Amino acid sequence: MKREFWRALRVAEPFTASYIYEILLEISKGPKRFVDLKEACPNEKTRSKRLKELLRKQLIKAVVLEDPFNRPRIFYVLTEKGDRVLSALRKLREVCVEKG
Repeated sequence: MKREFWRALRVAEPFTASYIYEILLEISKGPKRFVDLKEACPNEKTRSKRLKELLRKQLIKAVVLEDPFNRPRIFYVLTEKGDRVLSALRKLREVCVEKG
């Protein structure tokens, strides 16, 4: 039992990095561009790093909208896997707040 608990904690650890929850929460409201996530993660370097991590873990995906008159615009959207992880993080957050 103890071993499974620690294994579960190790699995969950990457999802508790700073701003992961906030970014996922913001993207869950609808497609967001990099600049749209400034409030969720103010530091550009950290925001870029977290988005790359989320893309690598397939929790979000990048959707490119081509515009013949401007640069392509990249939007980030939540994947099904990302939605499940966000749901689990919400529950974990509720338990932590509830227990104080």
